[in-house]
Amino acid sequence: MRVLFTVFLLLLILAQVQFSQTPSTISFQGVLRDGSGLPVTDNGYSVTFKLFDAATGGTQKWTETQTVQVQNGVFTAQLGSTNSFSGVPFDRQYWVQVTVGGLDMAPRIALNAAPYAMSLKGSDNIFPNSGNVGIGTLSPATKLSIAGDASVTGRLFVNDTVKVGILKFPAFTEGIYDNTDKPLLYRGWGAYEGDYLKLMFGHDDTTKNIRITWGKGIQLNGTNVGIGTLNPQAGLDVNGTVSVMKTRETWSGNNQYDNIVKTETAATDCMVYGYSSWWDNQGSITMQGIVNDTVVVSTGRKRMNADDTQSISFPVPKGSTWKVRVNSDMSCSWRIFRMQFGQ
Repeated sequence: MRVLFTVFLLLLILAQVQFSQTPSTISFQGVLRDGSGLPVTDNGYSVTFKLFDAATGGTQKWTETQTVQVQNGVFTAQLGSTNSFSGVPFDRQYWVQVTVGGLDMAPRIALNAAPYAMSLKGSDNIFPNSGNVGIGTLSPATKLSIAGDASVTGRLFVNDTVKVGILKFPAFTEGIYDNTDKPLLYRGWGAYEGDYLKLMFGHDDTTKNIRITWGKGIQLNGTNVGIGTLNPQAGLDVNGTVSVMKTRETWSGNNQYDNIVKTETAATDCMVYGYSSWWDNQGSITMQGIVNDTVVVSTGRKRMNADDTQSISFPVPKGSTWKVRVNSDMSCSWRIFRMQFGQ
């Protein structure tokens, strides 16, 4: 007598996913009955499961065959245990086709959302449950923790604090903008200027900005700067005492043998810089900084080739006498800078 099988009961439960250990599976439970409606004999039966993207027809997305053990007509199978669902995105409705004894059971059974999946789905793609979300980490420390690089091709809107280890702007004119698309900080480049950053403050007048250009310093454009005041009336408006570095003074010359090339009594606290260079061939040079007849810095005796240089720098208190000594066995050039501080 020919035996026919039908699926009587289907229960789908989404199995727990363990990252990097086992793939996700779907628990499938049913009852097999013969053509008379009685439970089949206890035994192992070959069952093929297929996943389609339509209730009839459609495209097959996945399949596997298992030998299920039936007891009192009831069987349980873990779908995905022999052929993973890695190629199925689960971004739409799917239907399960069950084949027993070479016969396709009808109708196909809709694969509905399971309790675990429902807990992850919120309105407008919001994650409503408590706890943190981790990408690439099993122990997220914040609402969203990403272990590794993250790339945003569009705009990223943030209503709270963002902590970033490294923030990269891969292209020029990219940067940070406010919620009205006005620039706050962005990266630029000029043919005669090189790379620069502009701090724009989110206002409409883009001519007012603070610009930092690589190797050239900080430039303030279209606005006054106030120190101790929020209402500056000049390019630089200072409310309080100012200590200004005076314009540097420079001396230069040539030297041979041992000479004090410059001496002075400091009218204010100052900093003295000196360097010497060799013209051609080879020779030895010593350069010393002296304060109140005490050597405070010295290059030591150095053998130098053509165009080599050596330098010194030393602070000088107000009222002290400073000197620079150059000792060379052949003619060399020297230059000294003095920068004054205060009054």
